[in-house]
Order: sequence, then structure tokens, then C-alpha cells
Amino acid sequence: DVVLMALFLMTTFGILGLHLFGGVMHRHCRLTPKPLHFTQNAGDAGCVGLCFDVFGGMGIESTAIFDAFCGPVVKCNSTYWAGGDYHIWPIDPHQSEHFCHEYVCGDSAALWELI
Repeated sequence: DVVLMALFLMTTFGILGLHLFGGVMHRHCRLTPKPLHFTQNAGDAGCVGLCFDVFGGMGIESTAIFDAFCGPVVKCNSTYWAGGDYHIWPIDPHQSEHFCHEYVCGDSAALWELI
């Protein structure tokens, strides 16, 4: 009887927890529509997504974006300089971080204010 009661309570609270907190960590306003992809092969045709490198060899000033988003992150720097790829999806600091229901994000022009 005790095992069945424990299983019932764990199932009930598990379902309740999934419904109350499901997706809360993902419901943030992002600065870009896709994650930033830092790679040494940013200029290659095979690079998928928003690709950036430290050299700024692309059509935009990727050096400033690299310094703003990959520069402060130790893991990003070590992965990039080792020849690997690193993805980061920056959260908009001007938007609320704590919302649990439907929320409409503002304009993502704040990306250029951070650079």
C-alpha cells in the first residue's frame, strides 16, 4: 500500500510540476532569431546560422560581435581557439526574465546597444 501511495504522489506531483514549470527556462526574449555561431570557418558556404569569427572577414563587423558575446565567456574562447564551434543565444537584458505565461518580446534592436 505504501509503495502504491508513493507512486501515486510522485506521478501526481510530477505531472503538476511539468505543467507549472514546463518551458520557464526557455521563455526568454532573445536578441537574435537564431543562436550565434562562433567558428573559424564563418566565411565558408557550409556554415549554418548566424556565423561569426574574430577576424571580421564577413560582410558585417563580426569582430565586435565576437568581442561582445564570445570574449567574456571562457568556454567560448577556448573552444573557438581550439578550432571548434560554439553556439550562444543571448538573452535581451532589457526584457523581463521572470514571466511564466504568454509574453510578447520587444524589438531586438537592443543587440546593437550592447556592442
